Amino acid sequence: MVDPRVMGRCEIPRAAGAGVGAGPRRQRRPMRLVTVLAALATLLPAMVVPTMAHAATGWWQDTFVPLERESFPRLKPAYCDREVRRVPSAKYPSIESALTGLRPRTKVVVSAGEYRENTDEWFALRLATDRVCLVARGRVTVRSKGQKYGLLLSGSRVHVSGLRLTGFEVGVSLGRDDSRTQRRVTLTGMRIAARTTGWSEGVVAYPDHRDSGRPVLDGLLLSDVRLRHVVMGVSCNAGPCWHLRLNRVSVRARGGVGESGADAIAVESGRQVVVTGGEVSGAGGDGIDIKGSDVLVRGTTVRAARNGVKLWQGGDVQGVRLLGTGADAALVGDGAGRYRYRDIVVRRHDPGGNGYVGTWGYDSQAGIRLQIEDSEFADNASGGLYVPSSASIWLVGNRFADVGTKLLDVGGEVLPNTAAGLRRLEQSGWGRNNRQ
Repeated sequence: MVDPRVMGRCEIPRAAGAGVGAGPRRQRRPMRLVTVLAALATLLPAMVVPTMAHAATGWWQDTFVPLERESFPRLKPAYCDREVRRVPSAKYPSIESALTGLRPRTKVVVSAGEYRENTDEWFALRLATDRVCLVARGRVTVRSKGQKYGLLLSGSRVHVSGLRLTGFEVGVSLGRDDSRTQRRVTLTGMRIAARTTGWSEGVVAYPDHRDSGRPVLDGLLLSDVRLRHVVMGVSCNAGPCWHLRLNRVSVRARGGVGESGADAIAVESGRQVVVTGGEVSGAGGDGIDIKGSDVLVRGTTVRAARNGVKLWQGGDVQGVRLLGTGADAALVGDGAGRYRYRDIVVRRHDPGGNGYVGTWGYDSQAGIRLQIEDSEFADNASGGLYVPSSASIWLVGNRFADVGTKLLDVGGEVLPNTAAGLRRLEQSGWGRNNRQ
């Protein structure tokens, strides 16, 4: 049994404020000091609690994951202040001409319009200089003219904002060719619509540094980025990749083209991975598949994928909705680690099937610590949740709506989703306050 004092969360008290009324104007009397103090004491909790609740929603807060906040890129970098190049202009008629011979601390500003760049090359744009910004002003679309890649981005401390990349097999390719680490890349407000036939990817880091252990990419922020028609959405293809933050990233995948590995969001190896907000759907593979450590997934919706959220070394999953997933389980935890799921919803996972809804200890049977709090499971397959007998389990405040199916399988000891099964769960020291 896991001690709830160790794995539990901090409770924020509910506001108990009450207004203080006054009579008609002609009857109003001066309030005594005692009355004023009493009113303030009554109103203070209502004033303070929303502030506390707002503070707790910071992406780095309210989690057991030891996030290295300062190592993640910031949303608005301040290093593009030496020179401005404007496109189109007499000197820079195209975006690629402005990116050629680029010096550090330069901002390239592109005016609204449709651009067809480098029509004789296999890429449309290439950005290899460190400490530069590429910013769209208005609706800027770069459309494929037969090129495979939209943007080859290998510079460090680079900010790209507002571009629309349309019709490419790969929207943005990250990573260097010299085995060095690319650092602090920020992509904001981008719209990537991949080609609609064959294989396609949205944002991907291709290099493989697993032998050296040196990160391919250390510091990536995707904020307000939308991907459409992709077979694979955002991927650290081999890695390792460190300090990745995907904030309000939307992936609408084109399933049926790739294999089961065609995930909406995938990290093959790495650490410090944060996914906040956004929605992923339609993947031929998994919704979110992260083999890295130090993982936080918060406030994201996963629709119509195989596994919904698959973690390999533990992680914290909060406020996530998994709708219409399939394959072997909506929730998967592969190896040793702490897995906490708080305030999640799992609905319509393979309805009518008899597979598991969640499995932990997929390959390794040791070191699994599972905690599920204040969550809802409804209209799912009948297999329930599976953990090995060596696992630490704590289920509290959850609703298991599929009465009569399997609730929990602990290494072959099966608890049914009945009133008796819920009592056995509590008597075994595996949870409390669960309901149907």
